[in-house]
Amino acid sequence: MKVKFKLYASLRRGRGTVEVEFKGKTLRDALRELFKIYPDLSEIVERDRVKEFYKIFVNGRDVEHLEGLDTELKEGDEIAIFPPIAGGLNR
Repeated sequence: MKVKFKLYASLRRGRGTVEVEFKGKTLRDALRELFKIYPDLSEIVERDRVKEFYKIFVNGRDVEHLEGLDTELKEGDEIAIFPPIAGGLNR
């Protein structure tokens, strides 16, 4: 199966959009393949779940409201990953 990862902010550096072909049917399977290509991205998952403050969306839906890493994927799904972001002015 082939899916498309869109990486944002600090995760994007030199990568942007990455198509990944993998065996399996879950987000966990797709991430495992992505981490083979970019091992530094494995920081996204901790103790078998998405690390706090990272956000992963499958076709625009937050996986926290789906099945987390066990969310089932379909051919051509689009997975967006956002790192923790902070900022703003304290006035």
